[in-house]
Amino acid sequence: MHYLQRTIPDLASFRLAYRFIKIWAQRRGIYSSKLGYLGGIHITLLLARICTLSFRQAGTISAADIITTFFKHYAQFNWEKQVVYDPSFYKSPPRYFRPQREPLVILSQHQPKVNVARAASIPSTRTLVQEFQRADKLLSQQDVTWEQLAGSIENSTGADEFLKSYRSYAKVNVQYWGGAATKGRMLVGWLEWRCVSLLVGRLHPLPTFQRHIHRKFPDIHARIWPARFTDMEEVGETTKEYQGCYLIGLTRESTPGATPLSDADRQSAHISLLAVLNSFAEQIREDENYFDSSSSWVDVSLVQPSALSGLRVDISNWGNGAYDEASFDDDEDEIELEDEEDEELVQARLRTMPIRGTKAVAMPEGAKLRSASDVLNRLRWDAEFDIENYIVGYDDRFLGEREMPVGQWKADLTDEAFIPMHRILYFKRKSDGVKVWDRETRTDLLFGSGVSSKVQE
Repeated sequence: MHYLQRTIPDLASFRLAYRFIKIWAQRRGIYSSKLGYLGGIHITLLLARICTLSFRQAGTISAADIITTFFKHYAQFNWEKQVVYDPSFYKSPPRYFRPQREPLVILSQHQPKVNVARAASIPSTRTLVQEFQRADKLLSQQDVTWEQLAGSIENSTGADEFLKSYRSYAKVNVQYWGGAATKGRMLVGWLEWRCVSLLVGRLHPLPTFQRHIHRKFPDIHARIWPARFTDMEEVGETTKEYQGCYLIGLTRESTPGATPLSDADRQSAHISLLAVLNSFAEQIREDENYFDSSSSWVDVSLVQPSALSGLRVDISNWGNGAYDEASFDDDEDEIELEDEEDEELVQARLRTMPIRGTKAVAMPEGAKLRSASDVLNRLRWDAEFDIENYIVGYDDRFLGEREMPVGQWKADLTDEAFIPMHRILYFKRKSDGVKVWDRETRTDLLFGSGVSSKVQE
């Protein structure tokens, strides 16, 4: 992360914004890279992009404005089609082959390009988008406080809201009563890792029937909370008996114009969902490496919110890190903080940070940019422009950034000198060197689209 420390305009504001967003993600239940949510590296790269783009638009801004811009930008971001990259590292939009199984792409700051969010799934991405939009909506209210946005220390996890937000839950129960606590902790840690396969089925090939919730029920949004729940009064490192559960909230996505399910269809879907849950439980119990029926039990049930009373988040480390293959360090590769602060001290600093009057900086992606093809056609056919006075900059596959006169550009597929339109980086006037259209900065002086549309307003 040394590159970030050299390129971020205001490192102090970045650090404070980073700490707040990390606390927000932890308390909203979306800080777990192994479950497809955010980790330290994800927040760092997402925030670095905001700092770079906002500095280009408005110069140095406060930590409060960075946070506001962060949530507005990613609440409106087209995650399905766009990729997140740091424009200070990539001088032009990077080309990245996006597999179908990557609904969220955050590119690393080194070559070769790597998507650091490969663990994200469609359900986890939906959850992240919902949380970004929730935060952006709250920040638009006049009387909101930072504690309301992220949650107070007294209600630090937001789990209470999660336990009441869904009509039903898949409850993955685990019990252990063996004499060796280490063996029980390994079972619990391994079970958390396997819960991902219940949502999206990445850990094994699909058989003739559907194994996981998303493939069988694409209209159901499944959100797993990244922590165990328990009703035990006290759990310690030496506890030899344990009882807890993982919870997955289930809700049907509303589709405009969709026909409501009949009672028969609803009952059939309920039976199919139970079959998926029971199949998952059977797979867990068949693994002799971690499950021992003489000292443990795992089952999965479909429950209503009323059945969750008395549960609390298990804040102990019982089971955490016991399973090596499941060990994802959520704080790995986050930017080094020279002055480490505990959460209460950070919270105290955030209370003194003004929220009233904060504003989001307009990001370059906010308005649609006219295509390079539109610009090329206008330069060719509009008598107002002298085509000989314009240069096109493009990305050559082997030589990098190159230029040629617009009049020599070959757009015909059959031409040997054909270059695809998506390789065009900018159009520039010869007479004064001004870029009249630039893909990276989303500038368009010919049609007034992109960033230029906001300037005209």
